[in-house]
Amino acid sequence: MSTTIGLGEIGNPLIEDKERARRLKSISPILSRDIFDALLSFGDPERPRYEPCYRHASFSTGFDANLSKALETLARQVIAAVRKEQVRIVILDDRCLDARQKLMPMALVVGYLNQRLLTTGLRQHVTLVVCTAEVLEPHAASVLLGYGTVAIYPWLLYATGLQLCEKQQISAKEIRLALLNLYTALTRGILKVMSKMGISTVSSYRNAALFDVIGLDRQVVERCFNGSAALLPGLGFADIEARIQAVHDKVFAHAFMKPIYPLEIGGFYRDNPGFEFHDFGSRQVLQMHRFAELRSREEYLRFREMVDGRGLKFIRDAFDFKTAKKKLLLDQVESVAQITRRFDSAAMSLGALSPEAHEALAEAMNILGGSSNSGEGGEDAARFATVRNSKIKQIA
Repeated sequence: MSTTIGLGEIGNPLIEDKERARRLKSISPILSRDIFDALLSFGDPERPRYEPCYRHASFSTGFDANLSKALETLARQVIAAVRKEQVRIVILDDRCLDARQKLMPMALVVGYLNQRLLTTGLRQHVTLVVCTAEVLEPHAASVLLGYGTVAIYPWLLYATGLQLCEKQQISAKEIRLALLNLYTALTRGILKVMSKMGISTVSSYRNAALFDVIGLDRQVVERCFNGSAALLPGLGFADIEARIQAVHDKVFAHAFMKPIYPLEIGGFYRDNPGFEFHDFGSRQVLQMHRFAELRSREEYLRFREMVDGRGLKFIRDAFDFKTAKKKLLLDQVESVAQITRRFDSAAMSLGALSPEAHEALAEAMNILGGSSNSGEGGEDAARFATVRNSKIKQIA
């Protein structure tokens, strides 16, 4: 698998000439500070490395009001720069947040700009590079890549890592190693996401829009995420702007009292009371462990009550069965044993799991009266004629 990217004008792929080879290469779409500075040096007319084919310009993703109009204004600025100033590397920068300016979501900006460049016939001339605080994990990076970004400089992630290192008072060498670990982790995370889609190169993943959009209305998807399915429409541009405004006001306009912490702790990554909901929160996990330890009906019912009583938190929570048919008595349907005999586990090889997990699946299926599948790797002959035996033997 490869995460190698090319920076610079792509040109017409049907015409092979030496100009198509004038591209900068990077081993990852995640840029370190050194690589980002090197990229800027190639596109700066005042630097000795400057070459016109790498000419760059930075564009702020901040806006005052009217998100939809701000996206259009930004697109016009970028298109004009590409046409009139021969800009070939467009840098989208969100380091402009203040008490007046809010930030457009980077995924919206990238998706919208990518579509506008395509419809104006300029997409092949432009490399999109984002300098953003929004990329903190591989999924966020993958979304931006999937809608047209070529390279990403996650400045807030690096700044946070640097601050943590400085608090620990470690050496400069150890700091560089720690920041390299962040860079490596993001790159490997992108590889993992790509592998799940069966894609081996980031150039094939980029601009593929391999996402299902949930919670955005069809106009937003059509303008910014064209090519993706809008499975469950929801927020429009005005709704998104209202949410951005609420967060902005909370930080700048309504901070009448000095908080204990400069920023809210939040609960996106860790279960903290009063913040984002976690289906597998601390209470649920503790109750699950308690049930696993005691194996009593009462403890299971407590766990089930936690799940059933969570309210409308997921799409499936809004799903309900409605039928005009009358209920059947239990003696009119098949017994549990007759139903479970049709159960079977998927064909998962021993190498894909572990010996313990593989045997547990077989044992569970045998107890239920169903069938487990050994997978292509087969299984130890010592398991034959025992409760750990897989009834289905798969031969590669």
